[in-house]
Amino acid sequence: MFTTSLTETDGPFSSVNWNVNTTILVINYQSGSPFIPPGYQDRITFFPSTLSLELRDLTLDDGGEYGVNVFPGGGGGTIKLDIYVPVSSVTATPQSADLVEFSSFSLTCSSSGSSLSFIWMNSSSEVTASDRVQITDGGSTLTVVNVTRYDEQSYKCRVFNPVSEGISEPVNILVSYGPENTKISVSPSLEFYEEGSEVILSCSADSRPSAQFSWFLNGTKLPDSGPEFTLRNIQFSQRGDYSCQAFNSKTLTNEIIPGVSIKASTEQIIEGSSVTLTCEASGSSPSRKWKKDGSDLSLSENVTLSEDNKVLTFRAVNKDNSGEYVCLVSNPVSSSEAKFTPLLLTVNGPENVQIEGKDKINENDQIKLICSAESTPSATFTWRQNGSEIIGSSAEFLKEKAQLSDSGTYMCEALNTVTKAAFTLQVLMLISDFLTISDFFDDPSVTLTCEASGSSPSRKWKKDGSDLSLSENVTLSEDNKVVTFRAVNKDNSGEYVCLISNPISSSEAKFTFIVNYGPRNVQIEGKDKINENDQIKLICSAESTPSATFTWRQNGSEIIGSSAEFLKEKAQRSDSGTYTCEAQNNVTKKQATAEHELRVQTVSIKASTEQIIEGSSVTLTCESSGSSPSRKWKKDGSDLSLSENVTLSEDNKVLTFKAVNKDNSGEYVCLVSNPVSSSEAKSTFVVNYGPENISWYGRVIAGHRTQFTCSSSCFPNCVYSWTFKGRNVNGSTLAWTPDGQDDTVELQCTVQNPETGISSSTTTILEINNLMSVQVNPSNTVPTLNQSLNLVCLSAGSGDPKGPADLMWFKDGQKVTPRENVKFLRNNMTLHFDSVLPSDAGFYQCQTYLPSLQTKVISLGFLLSCEFRH
Repeated sequence: MFTTSLTETDGPFSSVNWNVNTTILVINYQSGSPFIPPGYQDRITFFPSTLSLELRDLTLDDGGEYGVNVFPGGGGGTIKLDIYVPVSSVTATPQSADLVEFSSFSLTCSSSGSSLSFIWMNSSSEVTASDRVQITDGGSTLTVVNVTRYDEQSYKCRVFNPVSEGISEPVNILVSYGPENTKISVSPSLEFYEEGSEVILSCSADSRPSAQFSWFLNGTKLPDSGPEFTLRNIQFSQRGDYSCQAFNSKTLTNEIIPGVSIKASTEQIIEGSSVTLTCEASGSSPSRKWKKDGSDLSLSENVTLSEDNKVLTFRAVNKDNSGEYVCLVSNPVSSSEAKFTPLLLTVNGPENVQIEGKDKINENDQIKLICSAESTPSATFTWRQNGSEIIGSSAEFLKEKAQLSDSGTYMCEALNTVTKAAFTLQVLMLISDFLTISDFFDDPSVTLTCEASGSSPSRKWKKDGSDLSLSENVTLSEDNKVVTFRAVNKDNSGEYVCLISNPISSSEAKFTFIVNYGPRNVQIEGKDKINENDQIKLICSAESTPSATFTWRQNGSEIIGSSAEFLKEKAQRSDSGTYTCEAQNNVTKKQATAEHELRVQTVSIKASTEQIIEGSSVTLTCESSGSSPSRKWKKDGSDLSLSENVTLSEDNKVLTFKAVNKDNSGEYVCLVSNPVSSSEAKSTFVVNYGPENISWYGRVIAGHRTQFTCSSSCFPNCVYSWTFKGRNVNGSTLAWTPDGQDDTVELQCTVQNPETGISSSTTTILEINNLMSVQVNPSNTVPTLNQSLNLVCLSAGSGDPKGPADLMWFKDGQKVTPRENVKFLRNNMTLHFDSVLPSDAGFYQCQTYLPSLQTKVISLGFLLSCEFRH
């Protein structure tokens, strides 16, 4: 709607026209008749009274400067109309989202709409132009040069105009880099590795995508690849320098870099000589920088560089100059490096000559010695035994089968052909032939001989890890070579070790000494009487090495079998008699026997219940086989006394206890007889009873530790517990130290018999005797802040005590010590405060030794309140 400042009172107007950009007619209104060009028909409404104009269905072409001219009067005016298309379809398109570090990338933003403005955003903020970031094409293109891995983010494009805005979907930029920081780790990490062991080499590098790895030994590529290289059952031939190469298939671009190499002035670098390293490089205007072992190269009078850093000179090279040298070359468009590794020096070598191998072996074992030395160039070796030369110059000396004559001192001479220096190392090898006998009988005399070759060996003996103890029976020869057992016995069994040494070597040999003996101490375990049809089980044992075998006999007749256990499921009367166990040792060829008397009873006593509880009814039945038996009962060796409670059946077979009690406990015997024989059976009768007659004792004195003990008549074992001041304490004893704050205490002892299921308890209220107390002195003193105060320790019946020097004071359970404000007076009986402070509030007690009780007693307490009177 275009409006004017005119009103109806300003008219009438004879002619009005509206136009765009002064040339395009929108409407011409004359004398009440409007003329509307075709492009505006049905899109405008004209208001003659105010000359206002409404324009509808706007298009982008409707934009421009609108003017109105009014006649008569020649008045008019203009206004500008801007038309915008809303933002839509915002898209950010990368030239490439998969990049290589230090390359460039571009993002182009496209969108529908008019009068568009562009802003680029990364993951966290707006992207602005810089030396590496370019924003062109009206802001619609973002270019990043020399991209790094840290530019790897999510990028979005924001498009807007005065009426709307839109944001593109994020574009994720991936940057490939590396490999770099390549490292090798070794597991296990050791200085040396034994032949036959396993070593795992692991290679890692910072790289995207993940690097591919190749392995090299002494510069020669190996067929293995991958980040892990495993050496199993390693051999001496596999020693050397292992390296890995990391490869990234993405970052291998066609970038041209200058070729770089380091050349030494001599291939053989000897300490004290002058050496130069020259860094050769192709390409334009190269600059150079040197590093040693990863750090900037330190120059000195001995180590200098030429003006262009091309030549590194060592005036007199020494072993400290050894290391990895790197020459870094760069120009404005590229860079590279070359390594000279390692710079090896011959340093008065050979040095650190070592011989690896066993220093003791057995006859017919393989001899394998390996000699090594630090030397450049590599040393040559010569072997000698006991001063005699052995043909050969290998680092390894090998002999398949050792003989006693091979013992001695082995020398390895390492020779450097350049420095003409030599070094000799010797090692003593002991080849021993030890006693191999494994079994001995006790009684005879036995010797152990420790054989050893080598020069001046000394010997020491151990048994079972401790020094060998000598005695009249166990002796050593003067040179400790022979151990003699005059009469060997089983205590001499064990592991014997002979330790052999000389000034340059030591060795040992072990021998397990087994003394065969026995059998001895033959014993038979089992019942000596059982009832008919019960199981017979006898077990025979004997001390013997090796283990004994066994044979059983009954009444002199052999029973088939050689087990240590004799078993028969159902006993008969004929099984009674003497059982003999014979133990045999198949090595010592000795035998030993033991005898056992077994009686199979025809009479037995059976109780009506296994658990006999006081007050219950119980019967004992006397069973017997045979004809016309008569029975008689005894208790604890005397004829059985009958009563109303203890009765017998007419045939004396059944003994009945109407209500059994603890006095009925004892050994009961049933004697059975007929005209031709007699027999008896025994039964131990145990009555479980109680608890009853509960009692306890203990004296209660404030500040004195008291122990209360509860007892009761009870069988088999009763369980005791105490109830005391709301707490339960298990056990027949209760220990307690009254603090004197209570005048009485209630104690309850409870006793329970788990077998009878009966429990009983007794409760008593005890008066607590207070022998000591803490009071203020004078007694009418009221504790007041910032005033003095005396607390005195009083014993019962004493108004002015004379306390011992070891009397102690406690506040809130913590020992009181003298300080600036607090003092002890009158032999510690008085606790004196110069000026009472709020921090002095608390519960005070005193403790001393009472000769009458022969113990320390703590007093009743005194509460010094923090609500002092001011």
